[in-house]
Amino acid sequence: MILESLLLLGLSASAIEAEAETAGAEAPSKTSNSAAAAIRAKQAQKQAAKRASAKVRPVKLAEEKARKKKKKDKRKKSAKRKKISRVMPVSAFTTVRNKSKLKAREAKANKKTRDRLAVQRALIKKKRRHYRVAYTKALDIPTAQLTGLKPLENEREVKRKQNAKAKAKLAKLGVRGAPNLMQRMVRTRPVMAPDAVASAPATGKTSDQVDTPFNTPVGDATCSPSMTAWSWKEYLGAPRSQGACGSCWAFATLSVFEAAEKIINNLGVDFSEQHMVNCARGRGPFGSDADAGTCTGGYMHMVFDYLEDKGAAFEDAVPYQAKDLTCDPDKASSHKVAAWGFVDSSASVPSTAKIKEQMCKNGPIAAAVHVNEAFKMYAGGVFDDNANNQVNHAIVLVGWDDKRGAWLLRNSWGDWWGEDGYMWIEYGSNNVGAQALWATVESNKPPVVKTRSQRKLSVKNATGGPLKVSVQYKNRTGWAPAKGSSKASLTYTIADGAEASVGVDGTNIRASKVRLWATAADGSTSWSEYKTSDLSLVPEGKYQSNTLETFVYTFDASNKDVAGKKKKSKKKKRTKKQLFADGYGAIDAGNHDKGRTLLSRYLERFPGDDRVPEVMFWIGYSHYQEGSFYEALLEWYDVVVDHPDHDFVAYALYYSGLVYTDRDECDLARTCFDLVAHGGYPSATDEWVSAAKDQIKELNKNGKKYCG
Repeated sequence: MILESLLLLGLSASAIEAEAETAGAEAPSKTSNSAAAAIRAKQAQKQAAKRASAKVRPVKLAEEKARKKKKKDKRKKSAKRKKISRVMPVSAFTTVRNKSKLKAREAKANKKTRDRLAVQRALIKKKRRHYRVAYTKALDIPTAQLTGLKPLENEREVKRKQNAKAKAKLAKLGVRGAPNLMQRMVRTRPVMAPDAVASAPATGKTSDQVDTPFNTPVGDATCSPSMTAWSWKEYLGAPRSQGACGSCWAFATLSVFEAAEKIINNLGVDFSEQHMVNCARGRGPFGSDADAGTCTGGYMHMVFDYLEDKGAAFEDAVPYQAKDLTCDPDKASSHKVAAWGFVDSSASVPSTAKIKEQMCKNGPIAAAVHVNEAFKMYAGGVFDDNANNQVNHAIVLVGWDDKRGAWLLRNSWGDWWGEDGYMWIEYGSNNVGAQALWATVESNKPPVVKTRSQRKLSVKNATGGPLKVSVQYKNRTGWAPAKGSSKASLTYTIADGAEASVGVDGTNIRASKVRLWATAADGSTSWSEYKTSDLSLVPEGKYQSNTLETFVYTFDASNKDVAGKKKKSKKKKRTKKQLFADGYGAIDAGNHDKGRTLLSRYLERFPGDDRVPEVMFWIGYSHYQEGSFYEALLEWYDVVVDHPDHDFVAYALYYSGLVYTDRDECDLARTCFDLVAHGGYPSATDEWVSAAKDQIKELNKNGKKYCG
């Protein structure tokens, strides 16, 4: 086990010997039956693996550029690929359709109102502020009725306890159960259609995993804390008005909840703020059950408590009336918050960087701000009043713009205020961001842990040329298309170096066994080992998983037919430990073809083993060492998509960032580094997070140096 761990982490032979000596000093002799000695040996093994892991380090872009590969990437980037943009579409930000309405309204204002506006405009000019004011409808309502957020008592303890609870909840759900929005950017693997189907690729090349590995939730952009601007505004409806009721705390929390449902489940829901005013209860500042609020004020965190426990009602079931009414708990729907927490458990106002990171992970942020008369008059520009008094109002932060130095704030005063209900507010002005909270929901199709007897099938072509692959598979109803007849099979053309997730009608094949054979496109070579015998996709019989796993089969030189006949091996099969050690050892010695072949056999013989993601990583790393970047990216993509909770995900993403840089695709490189630095993957330790942030800075500063 020690040797296996050290080989995995790439140590030299001398280092392996040194670790073996260390372990041997405490290991029991073969004749010893001492339980204590056995325990000491096990502890030594753990320590050896721990010391070895410390020797794995992230490579810097500057080091990588200097190392220059001797071999060129055989597969160039797609010339037609649509790049991930660092620029947001105009529609994602504010509009000022209300400008003429506000101007007309001011023309009819009384002298007292005009004087108030004149005083404020004089102050703006004197202090060189950057915002405009107008006669908004908010000016006609007392501040106490327009706001309503109560001070958060026992703040640090409330935040600490809730964040601990949220962390435990997310850890239990795992990346598969509750992936954040950055993790959801990674596309699922495309399914390859059989030949002669309209959607089948003519050349057999399936490069979507490499050329377009990420979803772009807004325009052609992905959310990244390193972006100069971002906005989730398009996932929200028009701002609503709370009227003369201090229920801002209900509007802010439900806007965050609605946005999460839209972004994650594509549900355009309209939840009832009135139901929150009537019914919401949660843990008070000192832990006891308490009313979340009324029209005289309330607490955001207690509403999220209620939404996680009881859920929300729909607006049409409990319409908003801007007053305190009796609760009808039966109106609640099945829609609940999966987890929620504070952006920062220690600071009253989180840093700009922390808010950005949580906004990318979980969407719009509920937060607090101090409202004064200037705030009520706001009609456009960047609000930089900097009246940093006690916060009294709940709002939603939906985006940012570093060029403005401002957050995009969504209010609950209708579209007669601000820029059609929104405000650009300078970072930190009026204590904006205090009490900042995030929330997330589960997918409406959550993964469920089941006992499974099937796997999906993915086929790799490592033969050196295009391949015609034929498949017959056994599902719960029998064999399809039909067993035993070469004419009745699904046929796929797979390009050299490509990987295909095979399927029918856009759906993956799901099978317990397959018959699988192939012929080189020019007819010169064949592979028929599993043409007349079954290949089990579930050799262990059954397995427990919250998703259907993928079986990976590789056609290569080691399993091709000899003299046109099925190859028969007389060699004794290696044990699992031997197979891994020999495969990695060959790669470490520079014999990459042999090493990848042995590790490919590992994937086929032990598809459910915990080390499968590690094996995939090292196959990809072998390609990377040879400069075969396309093939490396395919392997690492599989690690991230199929094993998101595994320790090697951070390594796969980080090295993918290096490879995309080498391919002159800095947009994809940044996204990979962003996922390591900010994506919240369990495997991203402080060392890897710090290294990824350094690479992002380097690309932002010297992008042309690396990507032309």
